[in-house]
Amino acid sequence: MKKLLLSVAMIAIVASCSKNEVIDGPTAKKQEISFSNLNDKVSAHTKVTNTLDYTVYAQYSTFTDNITNAWYINSEEISATNNTGTNSYFWPETALDFYAFTPQSIIPTATEPTTSAKGKLDITYTVTNENANIDFAIATPSIDQTPNSSGNGKVTFVFKHMLSKVMINATLNADLIDAGYKLNLAGKTKFTVVNNKGVVDATDATLALTTSVDGTALTYSSDNIATGITESTVIPFLIIPHLANEKCTVEITGVTLTHPSMPTIAVVLKHEFADQAFAAGSQYNLKFTVNQKKITFSSEMDEWGTATDVPTPPAV
Repeated sequence: MKKLLLSVAMIAIVASCSKNEVIDGPTAKKQEISFSNLNDKVSAHTKVTNTLDYTVYAQYSTFTDNITNAWYINSEEISATNNTGTNSYFWPETALDFYAFTPQSIIPTATEPTTSAKGKLDITYTVTNENANIDFAIATPSIDQTPNSSGNGKVTFVFKHMLSKVMINATLNADLIDAGYKLNLAGKTKFTVVNNKGVVDATDATLALTTSVDGTALTYSSDNIATGITESTVIPFLIIPHLANEKCTVEITGVTLTHPSMPTIAVVLKHEFADQAFAAGSQYNLKFTVNQKKITFSSEMDEWGTATDVPTPPAV
């Protein structure tokens, strides 16, 4: 009986060892790279139309690990809704650096990584009347990422606004409203900038957008039609950041002031900023106020999410 029990025990030990070898063996499945983003916060701050789908690149954190002279992930388009793309990627044994930007229409000048140097993603971005309501954002580079450091193999992108947001409208002061006056708008809201083009390297941790030397002055415009109002709808524009000495102009055309028993008055709403800078990631609320004696202009700046007052420009 003792010999029989010993034989059974030895069989159990052998079976246990065999099972452990299967679990820990080289056939274990590689971990897939997944993505998430904070685009919901970006969308909430811009208040403009943009799906914010984004493009992803990745390269080895140590360039000597690169044996193919190519991006580990090369221009993979990711849906902001479910954070998935067309292709699947798996974590290598060494760390990766990740980069992302939106909108997906951007085609960067990509310098391939090699065994002696990291790759670069130079983006030249031009704002036109067609895309002046679309946010341009770049994610802070995610450096030295592994399945453990990123959290269950997921890379989370935090996007940074690269443009300035300008919100423009007009209003009557309280005295004119009480007296029965109304605003009528039959023209456009216009914002004239000195430069409409900027450049940035999406792999650079500073993500500093600089004005391009071949950018041009441009007037962005949006229809602004309304009758019998006391305050106009706010018209948003997204522009390349400007320095204080780069003069920008705001104008609302086709404005008249009406009253049931008074003649219609044509109103000129135009102002040039002599020393106002427009910074990346900042919102500027520009409101014309029409009063009984003259038209005044006020300006305040909001960080997207944080309000900060700036000096009021001179009356016009």
